[in-house]
Amino acid sequence: MDVLLISIFKPNIEENSDEKNINKIDDGSKVPLVSFTTVINSLETIYTYLLQQDNISEYVKSLDKIKNFIREKQMNSIIRTQ
Repeated sequence: MDVLLISIFKPNIEENSDEKNINKIDDGSKVPLVSFTTVINSLETIYTYLLQQDNISEYVKSLDKIKNFIREKQMNSIIRTQ
């Protein structure tokens, strides 16, 4: 399940690409920052969706792992700013 989530968010790079092709990826396109509140709210939306589905235990476990990871990053961010 975790591998599925990783593959969803992983950049699309051809499996047979060599180091030259990897270096051609545009470093200038930056991912916009998203607040922790937005991330947690989005995870809650996904969680609500999953509760409406069948056989979701593996997905919920993965979602809980992601949520814990985000909360840990949030706490580290708060600690660093103090």
